[in-house]
Amino acid sequence: MVRNKETNFPARKSFNGEGRAKPEYSSLRANGQINTHPQERMRMSNERRPSK
Repeated sequence: MVRNKETNFPARKSFNGEGRAKPEYSSLRANGQINTHPQERMRMSNERRPSK
């Protein structure tokens, strides 16, 4: 079995810049209730990511 270090994987990119976690995509609402539509929340979060 070959370890990941031996298969020439690219180095990890730095995590500089603004984080992806935003309050509008949080699982908790401002009043403390749980947001019950996680798939919609994940889809909205992914749609706002810039395309490469």
